Amino acid sequence: MDLIINPAFTPVTADFKAAHFDARRSIYAYCFFANIGEYGNSLIYTPEKERIERTLPPKEEGLIFKDIDLFKLRSERKKWQKIHEKEKKFIQSTR
Repeated sequence: MDLIINPAFTPVTADFKAAHFDARRSIYAYCFFANIGEYGNSLIYTPEKERIERTLPPKEEGLIFKDIDLFKLRSERKKWQKIHEKEKKFIQSTR
C-alpha cells in the first residue's frame, strides 16, 4: 500500500493516474508525495503543464516534491483570466 499525501487528499494507486492535478495545478504552491508503503509502483503526474510522470518504487521510503514558481503561476493565471473574462456566462439560480 502506498500513501500519497497531496492537497486534494486523493489516494493514488498503480491503476489510477492523478488526472485531477492537471485541473488543479493552479492552486498548488508545492506538492509533496510520500511513499511509505510496501507495494509501490504508484503513478503520479507533477502538477505543472509538462505533467512529468513519476513512479514511486516498491519497498522504498521516499519523498518527491516539486517547487512551483508562484510569481510565474500568478502571471499565467492572470493571462488566463483576461482571456476568459469575455466568456462569462449567465448562471441562473436553481431556487
